[in-house]
Amino acid sequence: MHAIQFNKQHAQDVLAAIQSGEPIPSRTGGWSGHDMLAVAGILYAAVFTQGPHKQQALGLSPADLAKVHPERREAVEESFERDLAAALEFARVLAFKVIDGKYDPQCEAEVTAVVTCTEGGQKRVQPVAGFKAA
Repeated sequence: MHAIQFNKQHAQDVLAAIQSGEPIPSRTGGWSGHDMLAVAGILYAAVFTQGPHKQQALGLSPADLAKVHPERREAVEESFERDLAAALEFARVLAFKVIDGKYDPQCEAEVTAVVTCTEGGQKRVQPVAGFKAA
């Protein structure tokens, strides 16, 4: 169980900041756990509204994706939410590496990967750039 406090005006302010490229404002002048959780949800929703990211991994624009065979397009769209959740979890893992001081031995300053999740829940990370050899 975890409590959450959500403020509509703050959500609108955060979304406006994202659209304008401005810094994300804190609601209270600091960052409480409640504030960070609400902003995480707002950011998740903002990413979600951009649509299937497999199109980006495949190098397709939204117009190109619309031209893909309907069955393939449906598969991309159906896996979108799973893949997005897996990508968010991978970003969390990387953030914990930073917090725990374990990032630098394993990763360059910037990391790029393609993250997918199967229907069965198996997550796969395909390193693209920024991973150091073990």
